[in-house]
Amino acid sequence: MNVLITSASRKVSLVKSFQEALSEVTNGAGKLVVVDSKPLSASLYFSDNSHVVPKSEAPGFNDAIVEICKAENVTLIIPTRDEDLPHFATYSDYYAKLGITTLVPDLDVVDACQDKYKFVQFCISNGFKVAEVVDTPFAEGQKYPVFVRARKSKSSRFAAKADSPEALRHLLEQFGEDSVIQEYIDVPEFTIDLFSDLDGNVLSVVPRRRLSVFGGESFIGQTFYNEILIQESARLAASMGLIGHNAFQCFFDGENVLFIEVNPRYGGGSSLSFAAGANSPLMLLQLLQGQTVTPIIGEFERDLVMIRYTQDVFVRKGDVIK
Repeated sequence: MNVLITSASRKVSLVKSFQEALSEVTNGAGKLVVVDSKPLSASLYFSDNSHVVPKSEAPGFNDAIVEICKAENVTLIIPTRDEDLPHFATYSDYYAKLGITTLVPDLDVVDACQDKYKFVQFCISNGFKVAEVVDTPFAEGQKYPVFVRARKSKSSRFAAKADSPEALRHLLEQFGEDSVIQEYIDVPEFTIDLFSDLDGNVLSVVPRRRLSVFGGESFIGQTFYNEILIQESARLAASMGLIGHNAFQCFFDGENVLFIEVNPRYGGGSSLSFAAGANSPLMLLQLLQGQTVTPIIGEFERDLVMIRYTQDVFVRKGDVIK
């Protein structure tokens, strides 16, 4: 079993987690291959083999990935960048014919996750709570502040609070008139790491507090046990048809879960869940080896704190991957 991680960028902890899982499942015979579009991406220097490829939006990406998969005998692809997901969802059947599993849900599920308007409407239609949608923000009597998110942007730069109609108009000019406008919620925000098998059966759920966030990623987090968070995220995963590892974002006031979004991929802080006992890289590889994996929903170390930090990597000019 050889595994390919795409757009690995700075995700060194994820690379190491899969290396450890591969070593355990294959007794050291498995190989981890990493690709990225930038030759100075840190993860390229921690894998067994690394390659520089075009971005998934660029011509030649699929040909490059197929060539690497054949040369490296890859049997599993883990997309980790939002822009990679639609590509691999589109070509999942093509890769399956090559004997390669792609860890991505169906294309319509990816679309529902990446389009914030569609996600909100899905939640409303299926009985999941979200922050109240503001359909007529400039109507007389509208309360402020409100929160605005660009419909299809993944960056926190395209999400902001508007304290007045004037501020809202300015944000809509920046983000687009089709942006999603919702009531502003001032309660704790949580990430939930949820792992399902390839048939959509939920195997693990780990909520974690976002104690410190930078650039949309959690840099200090703490696992948090709560039955409501666990049950509602598992219910949403089943309703959407999610597979593999997913990172949910939500608000939680102790009683009500208000979903913000679902990222159907590994998140930047997902290693906290691995360390707490929900090792989804290991469970995934065990499943693909035909092993039985028993659900461990809610079974994790509670109140485990993760503190992320940067680390220097030194590479001689002649060793830079081309």
